[in-house]
Amino acid sequence: MYKYDRSSGICKKIISEKGDYDGLMYEHITSIFEDNNHKIWFTTEGNGFSYINMETEEITRYIPGRDIDFAIYCAMFQDGSGNIWITSTRGLLRLDPSTNKYITYTKDDGLLDNMFSYNSAYQDKHGKMYFGTVSGLISFYPSEIKENTYNPPVYFTGFQINNKEYLENSTGSADFKSVLMTNRISLRYNQSSFSIDFVSPTFSSPNLTKYKYRMEGSDPDWVLISGNRKVYYTNLSPGKYRFRVISSANGDTWSSDEALLDIKISPPFWLSFPAYALYIIISAFAGYRMIIFYLKKKNLENQRKIEFLEASKEKEILNAKIKFFTNITHEVRTPLTLIKGPLDRILKSGSVNSKNTEDNLSIISRNTNRLLNLTNQLLDFRKTEKEMYKLSFIKTDLFELVSSTFNLFLSYSEEKRISFQLHSEVNHYNLAVDREAITKILSNLISNALKFAESKVDLFFETGTDQEKLLRIRVNSDGKLIPKELGEKIFEPFYQIDFEKPGEKGTGLGLSLARSLAELHNGRLFLDVNAKQCNSFVLELNKYQEESISRNSYESDELNLVEHNEFEIFGSPESTSPKILLVEDEVEMGEFIAKEISGDHNVILTHNGDEALKALKKHNIILVVSDVIMPGINGYELCRQIKSNIESSHIPVILLTATTNLNARIEGLDSGADAYIEKPFTTELLIAQINNLIKNRSIDRQKFLNSPLAHFKSVAINKTDEEFLRKLNSILVDNISEMDISVEKIAYLMGTSVSTLYRKVKALTDLNSVEYIRLVKLKKAAELLSEGSYRINEIAYIVGFSSQSYFATSFQKQFGISPSQFIKNLK
Repeated sequence: MYKYDRSSGICKKIISEKGDYDGLMYEHITSIFEDNNHKIWFTTEGNGFSYINMETEEITRYIPGRDIDFAIYCAMFQDGSGNIWITSTRGLLRLDPSTNKYITYTKDDGLLDNMFSYNSAYQDKHGKMYFGTVSGLISFYPSEIKENTYNPPVYFTGFQINNKEYLENSTGSADFKSVLMTNRISLRYNQSSFSIDFVSPTFSSPNLTKYKYRMEGSDPDWVLISGNRKVYYTNLSPGKYRFRVISSANGDTWSSDEALLDIKISPPFWLSFPAYALYIIISAFAGYRMIIFYLKKKNLENQRKIEFLEASKEKEILNAKIKFFTNITHEVRTPLTLIKGPLDRILKSGSVNSKNTEDNLSIISRNTNRLLNLTNQLLDFRKTEKEMYKLSFIKTDLFELVSSTFNLFLSYSEEKRISFQLHSEVNHYNLAVDREAITKILSNLISNALKFAESKVDLFFETGTDQEKLLRIRVNSDGKLIPKELGEKIFEPFYQIDFEKPGEKGTGLGLSLARSLAELHNGRLFLDVNAKQCNSFVLELNKYQEESISRNSYESDELNLVEHNEFEIFGSPESTSPKILLVEDEVEMGEFIAKEISGDHNVILTHNGDEALKALKKHNIILVVSDVIMPGINGYELCRQIKSNIESSHIPVILLTATTNLNARIEGLDSGADAYIEKPFTTELLIAQINNLIKNRSIDRQKFLNSPLAHFKSVAINKTDEEFLRKLNSILVDNISEMDISVEKIAYLMGTSVSTLYRKVKALTDLNSVEYIRLVKLKKAAELLSEGSYRINEIAYIVGFSSQSYFATSFQKQFGISPSQFIKNLK
């Protein structure tokens, strides 16, 4: 492109450094035109059209594919409205330069042909435009060309399934009408490939109508088509769809009314809801069967494991027993040898005064004591295993007891050259304990510590703070450390760790016995595995242990022995055999009966009712034999007083009388007597009656203790005892959930003293107060288990146990059956 200056006659090629001129350097210019704003427009062959701003010589291009549709343009003119009309080889284009919007007209709009001739254009003075095409000349007034803005509605004209027209169902169902008659279609799963015909009736230029459609559920966005009025869908998944279509006559404005067609494709039976429900049922059943199979298999595996563990345990126990008997044999043979040797030397020497004889006798004495201690340890172990070991809790200065036990081992520690020290922040501490049991526990721990220590043993007396409920006695030794995994194993009977220390063998019962005694104290004995530098055994005791024998009675034993001498006792006064009270005003008769019945019992003889009442207060009487005819208080009145007193109402009474009339017998029974024997009688009959009453009471007591559901009435001797137990049980049930309910509180609620409560409960049940409280809790638990309203772990906390395992152990220990087995037996 060149610019010619007429004044100077110079022709200059336009080379602009601005705009898009570089893209035009090799294009053929087909026409040139100056618009009303003096812009120079020109068309090209293959690169659209452009204009030049003559002031800046900047070129602005309309690039095909970006700004306009076509590439080859032929000629252009501007109408009175400022629009530029441009011919091309594919139609006529009208451009609004102010907005750069354009409209293309083709044969569908009435042109003779879409291909115009190069530079074949003319505009007359009236504004009419003439353009030449390869098929002839066209002319028009631009102002008469109007834009079509009417968009007629869209109608569905056909619906084909698998290339076959879909028609109304012969049954007349609304879901199967033609798309000409309905906007809802239901299809089977094998009709998922179909086509849809639609039309927007435009009569001026139908081929120019454009459509946009979308199948909701399948198409993510609208799809634009022009000319074609059919869409295809293949293999749609079962479900619900909505087909929407709109039209536009000019491509700019779209119809506001949509044509809608709802399509439902039903799934095959195997994908339907009933099929899925069936699948779920089958899967659930299969899963259930698999779980049952797995549980049976697991149960069988567990059973085999249990059998294997039981066999291993039995083998281990057998080996432990063999080792135990081997050690026992060694323990017995060694002292026997040390006894026999010195005895033989004494017998051979024939002298008893020599220094050698004294040494030999000392050896015999030491080894006799050694055998005696071993025998006592075995008997104590048997008692704890059979639950026959009974403790007597007496208010004791525990520090003094620990200190005295410590002093017993000082010489032994010096002999072994081991540092042995007692550490305590107090020098006095009262606590209700069984002195003998605590001494055995401490002796065992200290003895073991000194046996296996290298150079040092420490005994700690730890009272803790006032808020703490536990007191601790700790024994530390610096010997070879016990492995953590054996921390519980060492407390099993017969188990011993071989530390390869010569001469330090035992029976394997000491720690097991010590732990049992600690548990009888409601405490515990354990190895503190957190101690890193030493073996540390800890004895924990409850600071608030109940006192089963009062300090006064313990301290006044000597005084009581003096007072007891005022009554004549037949049998062995030092024996712990049960005592029977005999009341007979005739001295000779009383002594005869006392001697006859004192074979298995101690008999206290009194001669009137007043003496009998005194003896009842001072002695633990289990049965009373009384004459009826006596001076002062007679037998009937004595029986009434015994049965009406809460402290003695449980004691059986046998009345002896020479009166044989019916009224006397009735009066005797009315007074509360348990048996009535007429004189003369044989002593065999009296002894049989005594033994029968004692035996029956023992049977009733054992039945009450061992049967989970046995009622307290079975041990109540009379109305007084029954009322006492009813009140006691009611108070205990009201406070059943308290874990640490004190005996003092129960005695206060009963309106009696702790000692009276202890003696009464002991007489009726052979249990101390703490044991009876635990028994009531366990019987209440058995009652709840029989009702079946709670689980075992819930019942454990309801009745005041700190854990399910402790509850289950206590239940098994008391009734000989586990809670779960008890429930099974009820069914």
